[in-house]
Amino acid sequence: ESFGFAEPIDEIVMEEEGAPEYKIQRLNLLAFPRDCNPVCELTGGKAAVELVTQYLTLYYVSEELAEQAWNGIIKKIAHLLSPLVQPAPIVGTQEERNRRANNIVLSKRSLIDFCLNESSNLLSVHKYKLAFPAAIQALKFCKEVDGEKSVSMVEPYLQLSQASLGLKQLNKAEEYLSLARWIV
Repeated sequence: ESFGFAEPIDEIVMEEEGAPEYKIQRLNLLAFPRDCNPVCELTGGKAAVELVTQYLTLYYVSEELAEQAWNGIIKKIAHLLSPLVQPAPIVGTQEERNRRANNIVLSKRSLIDFCLNESSNLLSVHKYKLAFPAAIQALKFCKEVDGEKSVSMVEPYLQLSQASLGLKQLNKAEEYLSLARWIV
């Protein structure tokens, strides 16, 4: 949903009851190395804002998409994402590194299930914009855990297609359906 601001905002700070504080602020691209351009978590486009929580920072194209992602899924999983998106330490024995890697895979599989369930619940109550970030997050983890051509990616693609249909984005819905069909 749009905030309806007349002018672009520099920062949005929100605190919800029982939820950690977060803020959405414009990106300072000068703070990044020359060859490092942050990309949007939802669209893959060039990020313009960052969603900052006490656990991690995520990048988005617009304030609206950052807010949509926060309300759709991120507020429920931010505390779990931080250890999964950061590189694992290389210290320890090979057995400890293997155990850590297995725990990360198990955590990602649990998050896939949670995100798919959350997306499905949001789709069932016709909150298509909020279902999108949850399905995208599930899709990302499916790619990381099982690979690009895995059958596990079909369900997130179908949910993305259903959300697109609900938003009357027929071309996007068709694209997601064809990606799911290509896998099968």
